[in-house]
Amino acid sequence: MKKLPLLRALVALAAASLLPGTAGCSSLGEKEPAALSAAEREEVARDVEKAAQELAAGKPARVVERLGPRWRRKGMPPELRNRTEDLLGEAVDRLADPASPAAADKDELRKIYRQELPPRLRARAGVAAAERLLDEGSRIRSYRMIRKVEEALPNHAERERAGDVLARAGLSLIRDARRYWLFRRYDARGVAALEYLVVHYPMEPRCDEAYVELAHHYEADGDLDLAIERTEDMVFYHAESPLAVGEEARLPDLRLRRLERDSYDRSEILLARREIDGWLERHPGHELAGEVRAVQREALRRLAANDLVVARYYERIRSPFGARVHAERALEEANAGGAEREAAAAQALLASLPPPAEPAGAPPPPPDPREGDPP
Repeated sequence: MKKLPLLRALVALAAASLLPGTAGCSSLGEKEPAALSAAEREEVARDVEKAAQELAAGKPARVVERLGPRWRRKGMPPELRNRTEDLLGEAVDRLADPASPAAADKDELRKIYRQELPPRLRARAGVAAAERLLDEGSRIRSYRMIRKVEEALPNHAERERAGDVLARAGLSLIRDARRYWLFRRYDARGVAALEYLVVHYPMEPRCDEAYVELAHHYEADGDLDLAIERTEDMVFYHAESPLAVGEEARLPDLRLRRLERDSYDRSEILLARREIDGWLERHPGHELAGEVRAVQREALRRLAANDLVVARYYERIRSPFGARVHAERALEEANAGGAEREAAAAQALLASLPPPAEPAGAPPPPPDPREGDPP
């Protein structure tokens, strides 16, 4: 019982620390920065005025050098901070614009990007540095610069320009079959750049082209799973692209080529056939129609081969009904696809099967009129 007064005192002290105006308030948030003194304010104002004169004289780099450290200074009056940001913004815009007489080179722009400037200005400088690198032929470094900007400043205001730089760098790299440093390949770097593009910049107008290049690259490397995935993405996300018709025509062929054996995954063959039928219905007179019809015949041949595998299985387990059902379907598919070997195999299998049993209680066949009336 003697401890109760002490306990009450501790509770009261804790409650008092939460009240406004108490010493404990400092633990709940940062203190407001102290306002600049009159002398400090006058010093900043002089720097801002000098920066305005330097900008008018065509020296934007001096403006960034002068006002960059001032921008984050605590306690600046709103009017001075706004004026500082305006001057910095105009200076960075001039340095980033390649058509400006005061345009900066890639090294100066990267230096500006690393400064503690407003995020919009850092992104402007970083993307402009990537543009300079790309113009100089440094495609890989350009891609890496865009990636740095995106990771440091996600959803920045320069996304349209960044996507353009990334698309140009990636498309150029993936079409370059050369090697560098003996073992490294430019097209592999292009794959990385374009994969980054389609994930982080899906609204870039050339994403459809990026998907096509990625799909063709994976196909050439023998990775049909990824080739199909990127082709599906292209057709789904960019159905209005002029490239969509050709990629949609390629998709069923990729599916069929991925199957190692006809006895596997009939559903994939059926999906390819539906895609082919739909494409031919929508584009009957297209220049690729002949190639698509050839793939259609191959799909029908594979369906017939699949049914033959199942029919022989039923034959082995002595289920003539199942064997006949699949053999008849195989014959129909083989005839539709012009698959002579599969059609001959289906006919031979049907000939070897016993005739289908008549259902119990079936009525007798009708009499032959040439034999006269039945007794």
